[in-house]
Amino acid sequence: MSLPRAEEWNDPGPMDGVWKRPRFRWLWLAVPFGVIIAAILVWRGVTLFGLPNIGEPFDLDARGTVKIAEKDNAFTYYRVAISKLKGGRSGGRFTSWANVTEQDRNWFWENNEAVRIWLAGTTMDRAVFIQARDAPIDYKPLDPLQTMRSFGSLAQIAGLRMEAVGDFEAAWTMYRAALRSSRHCAMHAGFVGRAIGVEIYERLAGNILAWADQPNLEIELLRQALDDLIAIESMTPPLSETFEAEYFAYRRLFDQPGLTREKLRQFMEGGAEKEVSFRERVNETLWHLLKREPERSRRVLRLYWANQIAAGDLTFTERLKRRRKFGDVTLYDLPPSAPESARRLTSEQLNTWIESTRLLKPAILSSPFDKAVDRETVTRATLIIHLAERLYAREHTSAPEKTEELVPKYLKALPEGYEPAPAR
Repeated sequence: MSLPRAEEWNDPGPMDGVWKRPRFRWLWLAVPFGVIIAAILVWRGVTLFGLPNIGEPFDLDARGTVKIAEKDNAFTYYRVAISKLKGGRSGGRFTSWANVTEQDRNWFWENNEAVRIWLAGTTMDRAVFIQARDAPIDYKPLDPLQTMRSFGSLAQIAGLRMEAVGDFEAAWTMYRAALRSSRHCAMHAGFVGRAIGVEIYERLAGNILAWADQPNLEIELLRQALDDLIAIESMTPPLSETFEAEYFAYRRLFDQPGLTREKLRQFMEGGAEKEVSFRERVNETLWHLLKREPERSRRVLRLYWANQIAAGDLTFTERLKRRRKFGDVTLYDLPPSAPESARRLTSEQLNTWIESTRLLKPAILSSPFDKAVDRETVTRATLIIHLAERLYAREHTSAPEKTEELVPKYLKALPEGYEPAPAR
């Protein structure tokens, strides 16, 4: 075989002509598109680098269901009382029988049967509103729990009525019942139950302070009231239990398929579902793709909750000392004794990851809850110390010069939330 002569050789021309041929034109789009896809995949692969995956922040199987026999559960009685309640909810704060309106007095008289059943429930030592923590992802099942505020108001009205006629023992019976019911609302409950308990307790605190100052109050009744207050204090669950209970709701929320910011808003605000525009859906898809949501929020959620649960087991003073505020987000610098999983990130590092989430960040508003719990802790301490000081004064004709003198005869120890007065 011989090669063609030079004049017979066909020059194909420059190679860039190849790319202009129809079957190669798609490469102009495919190459950059492939580079973009590769960049996204690389970014997606490394975007969670440095974010620990600690798994669940506590043993869900051990905490998932609270088993209390119906006969021993305060809410067995409360549910019946709620079903018999008439006249809705009262939001009044009553300081004396004189400022209880005629309408509120009538409201109390027509609810005698409901109050009687409610009183039976307050004698129970244990309570749980929802025993299995796999309830639907909304707060509607908790609506009956909200009604417990009404019984706190009814007890307040009854106590003031008894004080007005000089029956201080009967008044204390009603006040004590309301305080016990406030602890029942918080037992094995999340944020809603705890917040309702805080509100009931704080509403009664002022009335009890005034009751303890009554000059005709028998010293034995005052001593019994102090013992009752200390016993009620022991019924207050640790904050770690509250965060464990609330975690189940957040976990179900962030595990549901197709979670978006709009669905999250509907859950947090209780709003109705609305149509999501095509543009919003595309935007949400891009965020999920680039941020690896909701996996990012799930991991950060576990770290955040581990931090809160560990802090909930600290003393009130220690918790305040280790608290760090990042806007509306509250985190804690935990001691070495805290679980290792809760200390994987510093509070600054954890906050940085929270800020990077698209889904979790709007759902964390811990400051209002922190303030309410802190305020109630101080209120409970103030109430116990006030009754102890009144008892001391009745037995010594004058109040103690220092609060510390109440220990150990009147109090085994000063309660959490007590802050010594500054030295003069």
